[in-house]
Amino acid sequence: MSIFRKISAPVLLLCAIEIFLLLYFPPSLILEPAVTTGGDTHSHFMSAVVMRDAGSFFSPITWFYGNFGGFPLFLHYFPFPFLLMALASFIISLEVAFKLITLLAIIPLPAAVFYCLKRLGYPGQVSTAGAALCLPFLMMSENHMWGGNITSTLAGEFSFGISFILAIVLAGRLFTDAPRRRSLLANSLIEALIALCNGYPILYSGMASGYFPLRGRAIRYIVPLHALALGWTAFWLLPLMRYASWNTPFAHWWSFQSAFELFPPLLWPAIAGALIALGFQARKLLRRIEPSDKNALSPVRPEVSPGGTDRSCEASMAPGVMRATPREAPESSAEAYLWWHFGIALLGFGIAPHFGLVDIRFLPFAQIAIVMLGAIGWCRLILWLPRPNLWLSLFTAAMIVFSFVRSATVESWIRWNYSGPEAKLLAEPFRQATHFLVGSENSPRVVYEHSDITNGAGTVRAFEMLPYYSGRSTLEGLYMQSALSAPFVYYIQSEISETPTTPLTTFYYSRFNPERAAEHLRLFNVNQVIAVSGGTCNALDISPAFEPQAAFPPFRIYLLKDAEPSYVTPLRFQPRRIPERDWKTVQYAWFRKSTLKTPLIVADDNTPGDYWKTVPVFEGAPEDIPEIPISGPD
Repeated sequence: MSIFRKISAPVLLLCAIEIFLLLYFPPSLILEPAVTTGGDTHSHFMSAVVMRDAGSFFSPITWFYGNFGGFPLFLHYFPFPFLLMALASFIISLEVAFKLITLLAIIPLPAAVFYCLKRLGYPGQVSTAGAALCLPFLMMSENHMWGGNITSTLAGEFSFGISFILAIVLAGRLFTDAPRRRSLLANSLIEALIALCNGYPILYSGMASGYFPLRGRAIRYIVPLHALALGWTAFWLLPLMRYASWNTPFAHWWSFQSAFELFPPLLWPAIAGALIALGFQARKLLRRIEPSDKNALSPVRPEVSPGGTDRSCEASMAPGVMRATPREAPESSAEAYLWWHFGIALLGFGIAPHFGLVDIRFLPFAQIAIVMLGAIGWCRLILWLPRPNLWLSLFTAAMIVFSFVRSATVESWIRWNYSGPEAKLLAEPFRQATHFLVGSENSPRVVYEHSDITNGAGTVRAFEMLPYYSGRSTLEGLYMQSALSAPFVYYIQSEISETPTTPLTTFYYSRFNPERAAEHLRLFNVNQVIAVSGGTCNALDISPAFEPQAAFPPFRIYLLKDAEPSYVTPLRFQPRRIPERDWKTVQYAWFRKSTLKTPLIVADDNTPGDYWKTVPVFEGAPEDIPEIPISGPD
């Protein structure tokens, strides 16, 4: 018992919060060697396999053939979480390592907020309130695609979640380290890890660091900080920048269906606390309270309450009381610093689509800023009351109960994801179908219909893992921004799916058209199609281009007729040359509207080599491309 008496109440309450969070993840699920399912998470597992087998961390241009017709796996995605998984797999199975690393996006968040508020100069009670308010934030189910909370992590945003937590830690450290010009190397390393985990937190952190130069402080610290972080990540960032023009932009304007998406009920306690904090700041501003000269330089002497509690911290947070200690400046500016972070998050949300980014990825930073401001607001009340640690304990207990009663969705998602595909309703037909399709990278590709029915196998993206389960390549994949062929792949999906996803909003898609799809599939060396829905199965049954091959209800496998089982075939028609200007748009129009017989070569007059100059230039409509057969040998 003497050990616990030496531990402060805030730290004990933080431990209680973390234990409560850990109880949602039963060891029987986490330590079971099953591939994690659910949303995008299932497809991420293949990246961990490649990292383990190919050692791709310092070689981002690792070509992966399994999806999109081949693409550089870690060139436009973030390698660090997968490196951790690969390293951990030397001790435990890769499946378990994968699960444990995904938890790094969830479990440390309350501790990170606790640490950040402590670094901002607030007493332990405020830090504990922030950690407690993290629980409702984590349990939110309205925002399961934005990142930061549990459902987003389970949907596949664990890289974002890890980077998000590191960004919170860095924000707290910079507040105290930047003005004092200390810990430059350590902070640059944290910033580098943020970048190697996800792009949005590093963009946010970079924008938010403008707080210091704009206030005329720490300019000589911030610039070297970013320069050092760039140096740490140069092995990955420089190739990313060099080949950025080869990726596929994914600009997205989020459409809000309800006000509860922006202000979910689980966030209301934090919002209320932030409003309380804002009210106290407004009250100070309106009254223009200034300490007298007598007290301005006098430190607050520690006061000990009858219960033995140091009340100097309580007085400093009390409404209407100005701190007369050297910590006046940090406390008064810390709140402005958090509001600055809130504003930067909203700015990122507003401008993101104009730069080909997803706007909603910035909103979790606004929400977590509200969580920390809410902790400040509630503690301005709690620390004014007698026995503040008791009230803080009751506040923490209330947040735990509030989170628990609204955690049903989170509990079901956790069990769904971590129980693996073997526990799903369609586990057996999915296993049979993937076993039937067993082959190698040299085998022709397999394509599949997108359908919500497939979710019965663990996720609608289950067949993206055909390279893992069957050794066969497929077309669709998770990292569509990394693949030059992504628009073409999703166009094919729209031709063979009753409910296509059409994720790239700047491109046109097709109506359901299996006959035209057959021509496109032959171009991509696809010889088998997995159909799921009744409409698609019926259409392929009567199509002259397809032949039923096997059935594992609800999955049916069709053979594409007249498909050449080869990735390289001789040209049959003379090619035409198009200039590099807007070549992606021209090639996409050719794919949609031409007969696909005449290939288009992208080459300008200054392209090295002489052969290109002999190829006729074509700049007309794709329907008018001349088709001139190439004569065979005599």
